[in-house]
Amino acid sequence: MCSVQEHSTDHTSGAFYGAISSTRAQNPKMPVSNIEFMYESAPVAGCAGSCCSDCASSPSDVSTMRKVMYDLYLAGASGAWYWCDSAWDIITLGTSKGYQYCSILSKFLSSVKHLVEMEPHDELLTVDKQGVEYIGHVLALRGVEYVIHVRSVDSGFSISITDATTPLTGLWFDPVTGNSSTLVSSLANGTHQFTAPKGFAADDIVLHLYQPTIVPGDVH
Repeated sequence: MCSVQEHSTDHTSGAFYGAISSTRAQNPKMPVSNIEFMYESAPVAGCAGSCCSDCASSPSDVSTMRKVMYDLYLAGASGAWYWCDSAWDIITLGTSKGYQYCSILSKFLSSVKHLVEMEPHDELLTVDKQGVEYIGHVLALRGVEYVIHVRSVDSGFSISITDATTPLTGLWFDPVTGNSSTLVSSLANGTHQFTAPKGFAADDIVLHLYQPTIVPGDVH
């Protein structure tokens, strides 16, 4: 595999996604993982920085870390989550919000049947509002399965579906709680507009589209 130790002071405008995309382009046949990015503060080892120095010390910073993690996976790579105490050989009892988010993400990804075959396809996505808080990404096996992540729930977006031999179904997924809700309509080829459902805890949202023959895992 190709391991990347990528840090950045820019966590909102897609710097991590861009760095992973560039690395994958240079190593097209090799799995890529960002093995170190953004630390989450912990009681013993602590974390003196803030989000701007690549260290998450507040709940809002940890939420940003969650979004960066989704950026890594939707760029076709993976990432290693750091909690300061466990990252530096100090094992303490405690709860890491980031680890909770990782558990939710892991369960979700286990329900994505064609994950290994899927590739980034941001050209299929249009987010209605503009600005760094409305960044969106798409991982897809076109016509078969799509994972869409948008950094805001208050912006609509559209996704273009082609090559689908049967209409797709889908689920909305909350990255904070792991809760989901079923997409009511089925989707044939064409461009489809979406608005996130109300009541989700996250300020980002995931939409998972797939063929009806795909049975997602227990997370749904």
